[in-house]
Amino acid sequence: MGVNTEGISCCFDDESKRMLKDYRKDGLDDTSRVVADALGSWDLPGSSILELGCGIGALSLDLLKKGAASVRGLDLSPEMIQLARSLAAEAGVTERVSFERGDGAVADLPNSDVVILDKVLCCYPDATALVEKSSAAARRYYVFSLPNDKRGVTRFLRLFLPLQAIFFRRNSFRFFIHSTRQIEERLKTKGFTPVFESAVGWIWSVFIFVAPGAA
Repeated sequence: MGVNTEGISCCFDDESKRMLKDYRKDGLDDTSRVVADALGSWDLPGSSILELGCGIGALSLDLLKKGAASVRGLDLSPEMIQLARSLAAEAGVTERVSFERGDGAVADLPNSDVVILDKVLCCYPDATALVEKSSAAARRYYVFSLPNDKRGVTRFLRLFLPLQAIFFRRNSFRFFIHSTRQIEERLKTKGFTPVFESAVGWIWSVFIFVAPGAA
């Protein structure tokens, strides 16, 4: 049986307009800015980008400005996809992007130079399935951000996650704090090499791994 993603879709449909408003006011959020700055300082020009959980497409569009050749974005929220397409049209880059509704753990993913999951694993119940499928598509870099349970505040926050069942009875969406160490070790087992880690705020961390065989 697959993962029920209805709660994720509904939650981010509701959040889409707020996220667009925040982006227009403040630009990229903190983790996305760290990802963009890190990739932009490396050999990004000409790269293909696959962003899972792309939201309104802000990070993807920023990477195009920094030299990426093309972007494919997937998100479970149809409202997010609609806004991402609108932003791409505003930027005049529709011929270089493809934003579609989809679940990165089960969809057919194109092999891409850079695969990004920014604030995505925390919203998905089966992190193992998502990492397995998405990392297989990475030719050069695999990038993700998540609440890092190696940090004290995050471990404390995890104690309160069971209360979601009480406060969100009518919504199946849940926030997850998966084992950061297990994800790192699984990627290393597959031949990925960690090359970047940055703490962001109180709980988040951004990680970049080089794919096996990448130059």
